[in-house]
Amino acid sequence: MPRVVPVPLPDPAARAAPASAAPHAMAPAPAPAVGGTPAGAPPARAAAWLGLAALGLAAGLGGPAAALIAARAGAEAPAGAPLLAVAPPWVDLDALLARAGGRAIAPFPAPMAALAAGPGPDFAHRLRAAGAWLVLDGRRLAEICGASG
Repeated sequence: MPRVVPVPLPDPAARAAPASAAPHAMAPAPAPAVGGTPAGAPPARAAAWLGLAALGLAAGLGGPAAALIAARAGAEAPAGAPLLAVAPPWVDLDALLARAGGRAIAPFPAPMAALAAGPGPDFAHRLRAAGAWLVLDGRRLAEICGASG
């Protein structure tokens, strides 16, 4: 069996420059991390609370803003105009449109939204009742996509 010889490790204190060293000498190593946090960084708990506060602020302001936009945009669409219906990802958009009495008019499908056309002035209301999260005026988007109802 071969003999294992221990090798001495270098002393970290030996790397530090002496007090009389020139200004261009190597700077001392940064302070060691305390509790797994790098020196000068905010504690992990404070960063987590900051992120949680930002998320709460975004949710608190984003929800009412989306509701106002949805109410205004859905009210502007005239009867028979294409509407953009946004639904949860687990909802079948074709079934949602069928329950509302409409059909998809987009040239290609999207995962959570559909350009739709349907009869009657209350089609936007029927889309919301069928499960759409958001119903917007889809006239501009229909022009861009080349969809026709």
